[in-house]
Amino acid sequence: SQDDPYCPAIEYVQSLKIMEGQGDGRFMPEATLSRAEAAAVLVRYLNLDVPTTRDYISKFADADTNTWYSGYFDALIKKQIFEGYPDKTLRPGNTLNKAEWLKLFYVTQARSGSNVEKHVADVAINVDTDWYRKYVNDALENNLLDLNAGGFGPSAGQKRKLVADLIYRADGKSVDFTAQAVTVNDKDAVYLSRFGTADAHVTKEASYDLNFGWNYPKNMTFVWSGGDASALYSKGDQLVGDTQDLGKAVVGRFGFSGSVSDANQADYLAFVKAIVERYDGDGVSDMANLTLPIKYWQFDDNNMDAAEYAEFMKLTYEGVKNMDSAAKVVQGEILSLSTAGKEFWHSVYAQFGVDYFDIVMAKATGSDDLGIGDYRTFLTGSNINKPVWLFDVSVKSGVGENEQAQDLFKRVVKAFGDGADKVIYESLDASLSIVGDRKSAFFVYEALINYIDLFNSVVVKGTDMYEFNVGGRTMSVLWGATMPAGFPTGYVGVNYLGDELADNQFTTTDGPVVVWK
Repeated sequence: SQDDPYCPAIEYVQSLKIMEGQGDGRFMPEATLSRAEAAAVLVRYLNLDVPTTRDYISKFADADTNTWYSGYFDALIKKQIFEGYPDKTLRPGNTLNKAEWLKLFYVTQARSGSNVEKHVADVAINVDTDWYRKYVNDALENNLLDLNAGGFGPSAGQKRKLVADLIYRADGKSVDFTAQAVTVNDKDAVYLSRFGTADAHVTKEASYDLNFGWNYPKNMTFVWSGGDASALYSKGDQLVGDTQDLGKAVVGRFGFSGSVSDANQADYLAFVKAIVERYDGDGVSDMANLTLPIKYWQFDDNNMDAAEYAEFMKLTYEGVKNMDSAAKVVQGEILSLSTAGKEFWHSVYAQFGVDYFDIVMAKATGSDDLGIGDYRTFLTGSNINKPVWLFDVSVKSGVGENEQAQDLFKRVVKAFGDGADKVIYESLDASLSIVGDRKSAFFVYEALINYIDLFNSVVVKGTDMYEFNVGGRTMSVLWGATMPAGFPTGYVGVNYLGDELADNQFTTTDGPVVVWK
């Protein structure tokens, strides 16, 4: 299908005659690659000559020098690219797994890999993964590889579409995931979504209509009061089940109830580990029918002093990472940058440094960038350079509906431009009227999600123009006098409500627009 994001990569390898169909016009993108097929792909990709003699393949016990693939193997063995097994076999009909394919491809490119660990969920850091782990690290570092929610899948068969995708990316291309509106409703993309809401689990109608990826529960789900973790399984299962049924991921929120002085830290640590184990998706003691594991966890408490909070944040981090090294830990909410608020967080950071969280969660403000500029300044002063999620984003009060909508659009875009990683809308029901006559702000949020979600980077071109790179395509967001080169010739786009722009409507006079070629 032309709508398949892998279609450009498939067409690319077919145009170069690196990979071909099955003779009946079918590419079979989901089919896995055999070792013999991989040999043919690599020889064509490298443009190697296929020898007329079979001097190298004949040395292997299971070699057949008269098959269609024997020349391909011979060419690769000669170049020391392809190796057999220790028992002197090639096993040409065996399915090539993902780890084997990645290593082979890297050897053909003379790439050395990277020893900067990426901590992939299913790639343990030990001697058993040394032979391919550095290639996974490098591929992630250079945007040659996308991971699904479950990790890399080193032992899984290598699909033909993913072979095409790696070649496409390595040749400096990029898969276009924005043929029209972006979608995050698949398992691979949900965790990458830049948008969420604080009440996704109760707003089913909006959740189906809006393609945001995150549910950030307003209340703590996993509050420890000294008891066993199993007492909260039913509550957690309900939340995770309802949220994943909507195609969303949930942030797991830990809390504390009781006297800190009486708390047994070892018991709390065991509690955290048990909860993470149930929702980490590793197949061990998981919740039944878990499809979207919890990969982001948070500890928060408004009643602790800084020293107590720092200690429990550290325990939470250690418990989470012990059970799921790839999971991320979100700092508790920064509610304001008042003098007291700054003093509290400075004290927390001073106790354990900044080693026990991966992401900062901060309350959005009414400023034109949702407060991200002030938060960044504060965090920089504490030598913190970590992703910042803004929660409690909402529309401006006391103004008309159209002004609300345009203001929301601009503030979210500016927040991303100034460094926000994700935005969490406060309440879809309350301010967007998701039931009945929906407000203009609802369609603003929908348009932002549809057209700039999953962006890889954003470049600020001026106070009124931002360029978002979404799957290799530049999506220009503008609302003033600054225009992209050549605009509007060759551009298509939508206005801030998501309505398609006609040729004579390419103007920012009536509000912000999103345009692209």
